[in-house]
Amino acid sequence: MFSPARAALPATLTLVAAISLHAQQPVAQSDSAATDPLDRVTSYTLQITADPNGDTRTTDDWFYMGFVHGIPHQFVHMGFNSRQSTSRGTAPFRGEPLPTPGVYRDAHGLRYHSLAWGAESLAMAIDSAKKRAAKTSKLTPAEARLAAIPDAQNHPSSADKARVRRGRLNLFDPATRELLNDYARAHVTAWSAPTPDRATGPLINYWGLDNEWEGTHDYGSQARAAFATWLRAAYDNNITALNEAWTTDLPPGSAPARHATFEAAANSSDIPSPTDYASHPAAWLDWINFQTEHFTATLAELARTMHDTDPLKRGVAHKSTQQTIEMPNTNRVRTFDNEQFAELIRPISGGLLGADMYGSGDRQAYELNYLYNTIRPLDRSPGYGVYLPETNNHNGPGHAFAATTWRMLANGLKAADFFTLGFVGAKDDWDSFGFHNSKTGEPRDKLHYAARWAHMVHRTEAFWKNAIPAEGTPRIALLLPRSDILLAEKSPRSTSRWGYPRNHRWLVYRWLREQGYWVDVIPSTKLHTDYLAHYDALALIGAEHLTPAHADAITHYVRDGGILIADTRPGHYDNHHRVRDQLAPLLGVNIAPVGASLAKPASLTQLSINSGHAKQTLLADTSVTASATTARVLATGLSEKNRRPVAYLNTLPPPPPPPPSTTGAAAPNLDVGRSTLDVGRSGRRPAVLYFPFELGTLILQKPAEAMSAFLLDGPTADREEYALQQGELAISRWLGDRLREAGLTPAVAADKKLADTGNLRVEQPFIDKSGNLALVITTRADSQQRPLPPGTITLPLPGGPWETAWWVPAEDDSLTAIPVRATTDGRYKVTLPAIPSAGVLYLFGNQNHAPVLSIPAIASTARAADGHTAKLPPGVPFPLTIELINTTPAPLPPGNLRAQALADWQISPAATTDTPELAPGQSHKVTFTITPPADVALVKPDWLYPLVANWSPAHSNTPSAIITANVVMDIPAKDALLVLTDNAHYPATYPYLQHTGATYRYSTPAPGTPAAAAISDPAQRDKNVTPDTALTNGFNNKTGQRNASGPYSASYATKNITVDFDLKAPRSVRRVVVNAGPGEMLPMRLAVSTSDNGETFTPQLTQLPPAGAASAAVREYTLILPAAVSARHVRLAVEWPLAGGTLGEVEIWGN
Repeated sequence: MFSPARAALPATLTLVAAISLHAQQPVAQSDSAATDPLDRVTSYTLQITADPNGDTRTTDDWFYMGFVHGIPHQFVHMGFNSRQSTSRGTAPFRGEPLPTPGVYRDAHGLRYHSLAWGAESLAMAIDSAKKRAAKTSKLTPAEARLAAIPDAQNHPSSADKARVRRGRLNLFDPATRELLNDYARAHVTAWSAPTPDRATGPLINYWGLDNEWEGTHDYGSQARAAFATWLRAAYDNNITALNEAWTTDLPPGSAPARHATFEAAANSSDIPSPTDYASHPAAWLDWINFQTEHFTATLAELARTMHDTDPLKRGVAHKSTQQTIEMPNTNRVRTFDNEQFAELIRPISGGLLGADMYGSGDRQAYELNYLYNTIRPLDRSPGYGVYLPETNNHNGPGHAFAATTWRMLANGLKAADFFTLGFVGAKDDWDSFGFHNSKTGEPRDKLHYAARWAHMVHRTEAFWKNAIPAEGTPRIALLLPRSDILLAEKSPRSTSRWGYPRNHRWLVYRWLREQGYWVDVIPSTKLHTDYLAHYDALALIGAEHLTPAHADAITHYVRDGGILIADTRPGHYDNHHRVRDQLAPLLGVNIAPVGASLAKPASLTQLSINSGHAKQTLLADTSVTASATTARVLATGLSEKNRRPVAYLNTLPPPPPPPPSTTGAAAPNLDVGRSTLDVGRSGRRPAVLYFPFELGTLILQKPAEAMSAFLLDGPTADREEYALQQGELAISRWLGDRLREAGLTPAVAADKKLADTGNLRVEQPFIDKSGNLALVITTRADSQQRPLPPGTITLPLPGGPWETAWWVPAEDDSLTAIPVRATTDGRYKVTLPAIPSAGVLYLFGNQNHAPVLSIPAIASTARAADGHTAKLPPGVPFPLTIELINTTPAPLPPGNLRAQALADWQISPAATTDTPELAPGQSHKVTFTITPPADVALVKPDWLYPLVANWSPAHSNTPSAIITANVVMDIPAKDALLVLTDNAHYPATYPYLQHTGATYRYSTPAPGTPAAAAISDPAQRDKNVTPDTALTNGFNNKTGQRNASGPYSASYATKNITVDFDLKAPRSVRRVVVNAGPGEMLPMRLAVSTSDNGETFTPQLTQLPPAGAASAAVREYTLILPAAVSARHVRLAVEWPLAGGTLGEVEIWGN
């Protein structure tokens, strides 16, 4: 899930950019032609433009989307345009600058998230200095300074346990923080510096810090001194208040611990380790809140340094992880607080809060929605969202990937990098999470969905970048209470250390969503009257700890007409674990613990509940008993001895009417689509729906289904929960019954056939400033595909009136009109088609939206792994239909519709055609004939080939609409080219590998002569690498990068080399692929000759790679012979401008 192996990245990112197979003409000599337009990111989006020098620029409406690792050439063809880069090095700590990363000169116009690994680098420098200090006293001033820095310390109970490298950094030491800030400044300075071909430096949009750095506890003397200061402020300099709180940590009958001073408390043995959370809850909460505040503030300080150093003031997006959202075990050992960080980083974030997130379905939506509400400001203004620098649905199936990824857009996603593109021969995470089958190289089904997701976003990119949840719609806020998570026991539903709390909130989220409620997951920073006013109800599940200010905000919210949903002991403690019963006046019940005092953890009792559905009995855990005062009982348990109430409703007096306006004028409505009612709560009496048990522990009684919806071992990491179990709908239906009794009507009502699936997820509508709406509708992403049948839903749609919606499925690039019918209660009825996985329902407003393009499913007798992408034979024409749809409120003027394919693909009768004027809602279809190359040397079997359509008004050359579809080639096995050089990174299972026993030797410089010493093959001697095998011995790089430094490349202290490959038998040779090795010295001439006997060679092809600064982008060269040549021996001659060139893998292809 979060593998430490992924942290081992190169010091700087080296781009692998290929000269296109399709662009290389079969001629005897060739200059490297200009990059095909479709090899540039500007061809797939309207929001990236190109400068005359080849630089790209992003508009304010650009949506960042990329892949972590992989061949850029490949993912650019799928519509992705971004990637990450990293600096790691000790130079700044020696007073030297970081090198300027010239490798950013790429041929594709990619945009970057640039990460400064300052913590990793500083830890390396300190380690090195301390090792030298242990051996010698002759240190440089820089080394002496580093050697003197104190390390962070473990808890006394684990004093001898080794800490991870950056975990040894003492962030309470001012010198350490100063050095980290120095590195941040050095990184921004180096990577903003002009390059030979670019006045503004690399094409960076966002900065970042160390990968997944979330801190560790430090029990050293500097930390404890700072803790004493923190305690003094937290308890208003009242040591008695601290002693009151910490006394609750002691076992019953123990004498109270009395600390005379805050310093004594901070240095006492009471300071807990993460394993002491249950025995010392008050001290634990104080300690971890102190540690997280300090670490999080340090991260924000480093981010501020990067932002302030940058002359362009680009945003800073940190790569945290989902492990610090709601997983108790990992939360307790890390010291990062998303909520505090969002508050600190918001002004310099560029609008993004980052977190690496791997999950699927409801859980992914739940956690993403939480992060979105964390970064949103209190005024809910647009311009903010979540960036997932690593994301995937683990190694789950493509349909679940679609249902997950489409939903992410409707839960605040504004930028993403998928991990990872993958490749044939990949290992570890690059295999498990790769979008390619590592054994065969075939794209997995999810890669096709990823491409369609990118194209779908590009079609309406400005909308997805700027849209926010529509106001005036019914929704529930579900609090994620951090203090309770830090004290929570892990759920028995999962044995993993990445499990969730026993009182499982995201399952409660699932049940509410299953019943048609729209739910936002909010942080404690949004327990503010202004923010809560947008919700019909607030759910406090396992929220026993509240600050006085938060309890006051909740009380005000309820008294003002809100509905509170709560379980167990809401607000029973304050943030220091002192009993305060802050919400007791609202509940209408008296609460008592089961078998313990109120200040102590209570024992659990199991309740039996009649669900009222499908004869299912539910079980739940409770640690309390409740008796009604003013509340009425809604439901009781089944126990014969004690039919205890299991649900109460307390109705409170209605709120007073608002004061009359003093100006006599109505305030302007600044929220597009907002209801004239006070977000749906006016006229409803405030109430509390109370459950005297842990709502998230509900399960079915049946022993075989005790875990309800949980697999013991699923297709994703961490035993995730996506299999349907018979009867599980009874849980959500019982809960939905109780909410309806409290006056909460679901936002979405589905017909019986749809509702009975439990599989429908209709996300809340997103809206832009022009009133355009989009609703994402998906399955819940079960491991086994369960398509949704056609059916009807009824729901509120802000704005309007609406008559037509447009359905965009995840399985192709089409748009289909769907009628929308208003109902008498102010809602709308929509009849949906069958939904295999996901889709978007667009409603284009009457103010403004550009026209859109549609490409219906491309006809084909064969389909790719996803079952939908057309798989087409080389050389066979096929029709491509493109539909222009006028979604504007005015007539669309005449224009030009253009189809684009790669250079060797033919389009007829012409690539551009005129389009007539179109009335609002009218469309115009054009069918082009596309012919892919017949020559199999010009196509690959595992490549997604792009077909791009754009439309421009007749008076403009700037496109106003764009869409892309991808197809793959169906190449017969007998015709396919095979790799003939036994390159070690290709597994035996690769279908395009022909084992030949090939070897090679150098003929220039001549072997046995003094000049031959110029050849270092491998470049770095390694006991695992046989001499003169580096060119075929694989790239030994987990990320798939073929030109990384190390023993798997060769270097040459000469300008010219000639290497002869012996294929051991005559072969039909057609293609030679040459990878440059590490470094800036790149080839200026490549030549291929062939021979039958190894003595006399016939020249076949000479290629001149691009010259100048842009050549740094091209590090893989594909030489395609004009025709197949029968040969046993293949000679490759390489010339560099100067001595010092390198080579990586060389592949010879034929059959």
